[in-house]
Amino acid sequence: MDRRVGQPVHEHVEQAIRIALESTTQRRNFALVRDGARIVPQLTATGNMSLLMPADGAVEKAIQDPLRLRPTCWPFLGDRGQIGIRLSQKIIPTYIALDFARPTVSTSYAPQQVVLWGVVDGGANQLIFDKGLREYRDATAYLGAGPRESLGFTFLALADVEYDPSLAFPLQTYHVKSAVIDSGMVFGIVVVEIRGNWGGGRTSVCGLRIHGQVA
Repeated sequence: MDRRVGQPVHEHVEQAIRIALESTTQRRNFALVRDGARIVPQLTATGNMSLLMPADGAVEKAIQDPLRLRPTCWPFLGDRGQIGIRLSQKIIPTYIALDFARPTVSTSYAPQQVVLWGVVDGGANQLIFDKGLREYRDATAYLGAGPRESLGFTFLALADVEYDPSLAFPLQTYHVKSAVIDSGMVFGIVVVEIRGNWGGGRTSVCGLRIHGQVA
């Protein structure tokens, strides 16, 4: 096959799949800029606090319009970082999805270990956190008490996933822990923490999506 023809066809197939996944029959994305989601700068950082491409709105590239040939990305130096996101609405989170801009970006720059954290806010949530999820918190204690930059907030681990850039399609969706969903806790701010990549000197976070049920 002529690679000059085959490669664009493959890319257009990926775009068609992304469009289908973002259609009205699919799960709504509450981390989308155009719907009102915003980056929380105080909860956003990299391992060395230095952006690879410092520019206004650079971090928001990770949660911009996904209906492109390739997702936009936030690149940063090193293999550890975090993105704080104020969701467009308060939700009971059910899924996190991660994308990647291959083949233009080396798969060594893809995240590997990723933890989704939720900020525990409000009396009802705090009560569930303290009493209803005690066993769950004990079981996930190995993840720590929250992301590196926590600003003194109380955090709950919502999901702990491994992204695999070698799979057939780069857009991959992961369940939030069933104990969190069943608890009915509502979250308006989440943090996506990257705890490692696939060996590259920098990391690219692309096409983040947070799905859930409106509170």
